[in-house]
Amino acid sequence: MQFEEIGDRVEVMALFPAGGGLKLLKIRWRQRVVKVKRSISQRKERVGDLERLVHVFQGDTGDVYELGFYPERQEWVLLRVGMEG
Repeated sequence: MQFEEIGDRVEVMALFPAGGGLKLLKIRWRQRVVKVKRSISQRKERVGDLERLVHVFQGDTGDVYELGFYPERQEWVLLRVGMEG
């Protein structure tokens, strides 16, 4: 799988279940909607002075997406995409 660095802001639809956590449903990127097929991993990391939450998921087409959420800016950024094929 070949990964490409992106860095675009995206819109995200997610649920916050009563038991805690975050469940990603879909993202809007470059006028396309990508549905989340399955969540792969979630982690916290620091980038300079900012903390970001990183969510990796497989989309409905089989591609893998790595999203970063920056709580201080309330912003989602598509960090990388791994394309099938």
